[in-house]
Amino acid sequence: MKLVRYLIFGIIIILPVRECFSYDAVERTRLLEDRLKLQEDLRKLGHDFLIDINAYLSSDIQDLVSDVSDVSKASNTITAASELLDQWDGKELSFRGVANLGIPFFSTYFGGIKFVPELLRVHIGTTVNIGIGQETLTLADLLDLLPDSFPSEVKTAVLSLDLSDGDDIVSKLQSAFPELDGVSGFSYSDHTGKYTVPTGFSNGLPIPNLNFYAKLDLKAGPKVAYIGKHFFGHFSIYGMGRSDLELRLTTDTLQNSGTGIEIPKGIETWNIAIDYALGYQNSNYKITASVEELKVSTLSEATDSTVSYGHPVLLKLHGEANFRPWGFLLASPFLGIHTRKGYSVGDAYYAGVDFGAYLWGDRLGLQLRGMIDREHITIAPRIKFWIIQIEGMLKTPVKSSIDGVKLGSLYGINFRLFI
Repeated sequence: MKLVRYLIFGIIIILPVRECFSYDAVERTRLLEDRLKLQEDLRKLGHDFLIDINAYLSSDIQDLVSDVSDVSKASNTITAASELLDQWDGKELSFRGVANLGIPFFSTYFGGIKFVPELLRVHIGTTVNIGIGQETLTLADLLDLLPDSFPSEVKTAVLSLDLSDGDDIVSKLQSAFPELDGVSGFSYSDHTGKYTVPTGFSNGLPIPNLNFYAKLDLKAGPKVAYIGKHFFGHFSIYGMGRSDLELRLTTDTLQNSGTGIEIPKGIETWNIAIDYALGYQNSNYKITASVEELKVSTLSEATDSTVSYGHPVLLKLHGEANFRPWGFLLASPFLGIHTRKGYSVGDAYYAGVDFGAYLWGDRLGLQLRGMIDREHITIAPRIKFWIIQIEGMLKTPVKSSIDGVKLGSLYGINFRLFI
């Protein structure tokens, strides 16, 4: 938790004062995370993996850490921070880390179909996304400065307040609505002095702000794949735990409160969910349609839990072909689309090709993937040696910005250990 606070406080000091842009950190995370999940899907886990680890990092994060360190050492931090204005205006920073564990079981045939079960597949994934820029905030936007734990009655009352720059939102609320003290466990004394109306709000000026979003997913359950002459697919049912943190922070907010950031203490929701895929293959091509994270039921939910990400389902359609100009060489062009609430199919199309050379089945091999989507060109080299696989990834932007956000490069690494 200290690391999260340090990151937020370090970045906020370089918030610029330039043109406005509207940034939804949650919806943006859905698209970026699903694009990174696509990279994981393209290196299929198969039946015999034991451990699979992935990490992705914006190239700018490394520069940011260095710049924030320099600013913190400056004699005049405000002047030093302003010098970073142009560099960080409208920047987006991302991180994703994933660990998978698989416990395979013996394959079996029934009715001419091969069934490949896994006793257990465990997934741990975390994603962080940060958008830095400016917005002209409305009264409704000020609600984003308040923690999710505030009861709905309290947040609704804020919309009726007459607020000005520098006002303590909770103190003004207490004066106007003293009867709300104690509602759903809410206490004015616990929150007074922590949430301040940003400077510039009264005059409708652009306000430097940071949109911070972090999510943690845990999944565990059995999985079974099936392979017929033409049709194939897989089905899995699992428990899914999810917790997240969404913050909109301004310089005024942080200067008046470092303790107003409420970080979840554990998993907020546990649900039963399913993944299902159905594919068709013939000759040298195949096409697959799949649904992922389809919520079936709720197992438990923490008191006052508000998972900003929600539980939207992911839909995907993927096609590929395989060509072997020589026995040990393989070329596999592919294309597809995916969608989830928060972005459209038009944002999530992709196409690419894998080139590989393999020996001893596919236990020894070199592969190079090139692909393109609406925002990036991706290059991913891979080496596979018996029980170990290592793959690198570089996503380079093909556009300078989208929706006011300056796009940057993403680096990735994958390590896999087979049984």
